[in-house]
Amino acid sequence: MAFAVWDRSRMTVTGEARSWTATTDHRHFRPACGSSLFGTHDKDGEVEVRLGALDLAPSNLTPSCELWTARREHRQRPVAEAAQHTGNRP
Repeated sequence: MAFAVWDRSRMTVTGEARSWTATTDHRHFRPACGSSLFGTHDKDGEVEVRLGALDLAPSNLTPSCELWTARREHRQRPVAEAAQHTGNRP
């Protein structure tokens, strides 16, 4: 799944979104259909946006890191020049 991370102050949500709390973050979704939208954390001002949830997803993004590489499918190659993390970012 592709996520983009932005400062939470740069994000605007239109329409209804609800959330539930996982162990490390708040996961927001669209109640009408259950689609995952984004995640927020109490510890920082970031928002992790699921790119598939955007009407107009930016196409000029360059990955800076990959998370949970320990679970990568054997046929997938690492993203060149992106930091590799076996779990979440430190």
